[in-house]
Amino acid sequence: MYLLSISSSSLVSYLYTLDLETFEATLIGQGDKRLSSIEFIDNKLYGTDYTDYYLCEIDINDGTITDIGTSNQYDVFQDLSYDLETDLLYTFNGSNFGTVDITTGEFTLISPMIASFETLVITTEPKYTVTFNIDDGTSPLENAGIKIDGETLITDNLGTTTIELESQNYYYTVEMDNYDVYTGNVVVDKSSEIVNITMTLTSIIDDGNSNISIYPNPTTGIFTINNEQLTINNLSILDITGKIIYNEQFTMHNEQLTIDISNLPVGVYFIKIQTDNEIITKKIVKE
Repeated sequence: MYLLSISSSSLVSYLYTLDLETFEATLIGQGDKRLSSIEFIDNKLYGTDYTDYYLCEIDINDGTITDIGTSNQYDVFQDLSYDLETDLLYTFNGSNFGTVDITTGEFTLISPMIASFETLVITTEPKYTVTFNIDDGTSPLENAGIKIDGETLITDNLGTTTIELESQNYYYTVEMDNYDVYTGNVVVDKSSEIVNITMTLTSIIDDGNSNISIYPNPTTGIFTINNEQLTINNLSILDITGKIIYNEQFTMHNEQLTIDISNLPVGVYFIKIQTDNEIITKKIVKE
């Protein structure tokens, strides 16, 4: 830590280091200006010359002071405070508040102040990583869009994306083509969070086509597809998440087809049948 001591009898500032364990101050050196404030940014020490309103750089090795530039229009630089999040150096005098360019000393007014202050401190809330993992129940979903805190995140090929957030409650929406919109919330409470979401396909519906029937339904494993009038070219079986677990191409007209799903877990499945003119979807329950 650096300390600055100002001579009351001359235009001299003394730079010290402070040992935070023993609180012992060690003199580094002195500069020929009377500074009113210092701020440490990217391994450089900056100060404000309260006499002629210059922004200065202080050599951390010997305490010498070099002018950077002046505010010209405003008598500012009464105090300095650096905001790491925005990478801006703020300053003010009794009536004006703004930012100062650390390369030129140029002052940019943000707002006049309605009261007089002597100290400026910029505080920033810490942020924590929120990780979203999006899948369809078995596989990650790439390019899913997550809207949260005014931003839109896109998942990578692992179905993952992250955002840095402050501690509070956030609502989010997950959207992806052919899937139901998913809404939820995540509470960030001074720690990182992981949100796992399984999306549900919207395109899987039983269309009730009477030209094709499935029985028995529910089934314990073996069922029959009865095709009365249509020509079937392709048949697929999908699980509840939309993942294809069986697919076969053939040509079948006015025939019956027996399927065995005894090896599949108990649950709901969808039979997708492609004919010459349409795609028919039927639901079957495995008990």
